[in-house]
Order: sequence, then C-alpha cells, then structure tokens
Amino acid sequence: MMRLINSILALIVGCALTGCATGRVDHHILKGDGSYNHVITNPKEWALQQFSDGPISGSDVSDYAKLILKRGLLQTLADLGADGTKELFLRQDCPARVWEVLVFRPIKGGYRYLGHFPAGTIVLKDEHASVLVYEPCGGHYGYIKTYRYNGEKFVCTAAQDITGGDGAPEENNRKMARLFPKDKVIRWAKTPNRRQN
Repeated sequence: MMRLINSILALIVGCALTGCATGRVDHHILKGDGSYNHVITNPKEWALQQFSDGPISGSDVSDYAKLILKRGLLQTLADLGADGTKELFLRQDCPARVWEVLVFRPIKGGYRYLGHFPAGTIVLKDEHASVLVYEPCGGHYGYIKTYRYNGEKFVCTAAQDITGGDGAPEENNRKMARLFPKDKVIRWAKTPNRRQN
C-alpha cells in the first residue's frame, strides 16, 4: 500500500513540475526552485502567477493572489551578461527587507526565465552574469552575497555576514559604500499589475 501511495505521489509531483498532466501553467516554478525552458510571452503575468503561487484570473484566484495583484510588481532592465542585451528583473512591490528577484532574458517571441535570487540591494558585478546583493536581516545585520547565473539558474558563489549602520565598525560602513555605490545600485520602477498583451 505504501509503495502505491509513493508511486502516485511521484506521478503527481512529476506532472505538476512539467505541467504535462493538464497543459496548464505551472504556478510553482519559483516555490519549487525549478527551471522553465519555454518561451514566456508575458513575463509580468508569469511573475505574478509565480508570486501568487496560483492563477491570477478566473474563479480560482486566492485572497493571497488578490493581494499580490493589488500591490503589483517593480521592474528594472540591466545588462547582466555585459553583451548589450538588457535582462528584465522583476520583484513584488510590497514592504520587505528582501525580495525574490526573477530575471528574464529577451528572446525571439518573448522571454526566457533565467532564475531568481533573494536581494534587498543589487549591483551588477564586472564578472560575467553575476550580481552582488545585500540581504538585510534586521537591525544592523545582514549578508553580502554573490550570485552567478550558471546557464541553468542563479547560484550563490560567495557569502559573508556584515554589520553596518550606527554603532557598527566604520570599516564595515565604508565597505558597504564601496560595494554598493548609489550610482550602481539597481533602481526599480512600478510595473502595471494587469495583463499586457
């Protein structure tokens, strides 16, 4: 009996991850830290579905999804690969110290989802396809991390904790100012929260 249950669960999970059972959009790529290799014609709608962890239209829209839709998204364009093509970075427009940032590369017919990483503050690194992020944890404590796109997803390649602000060692504050200069920090702009065709 247990073997049958495990087999059924494996089948359900497998179909949910690929979307093969229903042909519907998989709303759990972000939550499951999965990859997605299909062309995305509307990355903003796709991101809203991922952040909502479900549909964003029709009768199955959850209260949580309605809250996500009400707040909407923020976006920026940045040349992650230093190849002249600007990738689309999207995150939720909600109060938080750290957001999940989704990254999309423009391709013929739409966009390709590259992956995601958590961040409070972001700068592009000189190193190819890398970002330096600060993840504040509350108070004066946080992490400086490097994420690199490895061709399939963003992976953390370096991390260090740091204290900053009032009462922290002045060398830490200088380090933060050097690593995250105001003119290099990614700036966000409001994105319409409705479907765009």
